[in-house]
Amino acid sequence: MAVSRHGPRVSHLLFANDTLIFCQASFEAFQCVQRLLENFEKASGLKVNLDKSSVAFSRNTSIEHREGLARVLRVQEVQRHEKYLGLPAAVGRSKKVVFQTLIDKVWLKLQSWRCKSLSQAGKVVLLKSVVQAIPVFVMGCFLVPLSTCRVIEGLMADFLWHNKDVKKIHWLAWDKICTRKNKGGLGLKRLHAFNRALLAKQLWRIIENPNSLISRIWKQRYYPSTEWYMATGGMGSSFTWKSVLASSDLIMAGLRWQIGAGRNVRIWTDRWIPRPITFQVITAPNTLSLQALVSELITEEGAWNEAVVQEIFCQEDANAILAISPDLGRLDSLRWHFEKHGRYSVRSGYGLFEQGTVSVDSFRERGSSSCNPSSWNFIWKAEVPPKVRLFTRRVCRDLLPTSANLQRRGALTEGFCPWCGTEHESSTHITAVPLCSCSVGFD
Repeated sequence: MAVSRHGPRVSHLLFANDTLIFCQASFEAFQCVQRLLENFEKASGLKVNLDKSSVAFSRNTSIEHREGLARVLRVQEVQRHEKYLGLPAAVGRSKKVVFQTLIDKVWLKLQSWRCKSLSQAGKVVLLKSVVQAIPVFVMGCFLVPLSTCRVIEGLMADFLWHNKDVKKIHWLAWDKICTRKNKGGLGLKRLHAFNRALLAKQLWRIIENPNSLISRIWKQRYYPSTEWYMATGGMGSSFTWKSVLASSDLIMAGLRWQIGAGRNVRIWTDRWIPRPITFQVITAPNTLSLQALVSELITEEGAWNEAVVQEIFCQEDANAILAISPDLGRLDSLRWHFEKHGRYSVRSGYGLFEQGTVSVDSFRERGSSSCNPSSWNFIWKAEVPPKVRLFTRRVCRDLLPTSANLQRRGALTEGFCPWCGTEHESSTHITAVPLCSCSVGFD
């Protein structure tokens, strides 16, 4: 089977105990598949479970022909295969319905923990290590709807702040909780941004392995005569391809050329200067043509022609170019700027969202109140129980259930300290002895 006229033909997909076999809807082809399965059973000693196997036909196949072919393999006919490797085999118009299973899985997992007496530190560990890992596989293939991500984050927020079935105040907005620890957050991830960082990994595989099966299929189907960054996700594009393209801006934010001989990189239009965000020269084109290659700046000995570089480029560009080490024995290659090894990583991709280099819907990283990163690092690295670190963080962010905070949330009519009655009861008032006249917190 081929997904495009000139694309590679695919006969099967194998992974662990999931197998997909593609063939023509003919008796000869089905008998060949039957012999294949019989030979597999004889060679391996394993038996194919026909009760769990099924066959799906194209809509151009008549009902009588379908029934006859299904009897050859002794398997049931289905309209389409619902899932493969736990992922939906086809995604229709209603994305929310398809990805409702993610919400259900997260809800069931959180419900199983609600009856346990967990500290907030323990809840944070479970959210990071277990709950955020549940949608990772799906998010690596599909762009999960923003509404689905928000529902999951809402369930996580409820679990973090509530105690068993008792609803309590959410003392901090979720987008602030998801900031980095050195900015006063808990280091949890915004799911929509994390989703795009995972999908960018698929684009990187196209760049790194252009001869892989999926790379060749996508190229022939969506950009046969161009490059992936010129492709579009228009009419007729699969949901998977549209999902992958949603992270093209993230990949482009860190993609640049590593100069070897310089024969494949154009001076004025390509991204080859190791300087974010554009990675391009800032000097306007002058004596060299727009199609001039970087190799024209390199001598036969493999060094930069320093006189030419200084003459053509501004000082900032010249310094950046001369800091690059060309190599005539190596081809030019694309690399990810934000990793030393030059390969894209989800961690560094997500970091661009955190820094604001790449924008994403609903993502806003907000810093802490007054503490600088070094102060937060001191708190998180302190050799004390995790609950003490979290309590200290709540003090620094004024997240304690003091009278002043409860008044702001409408739980109390007055915010004065119940002991001294003269000052508002804030986190600073009850913990910082030199700054207040009320020492009840330490009596």
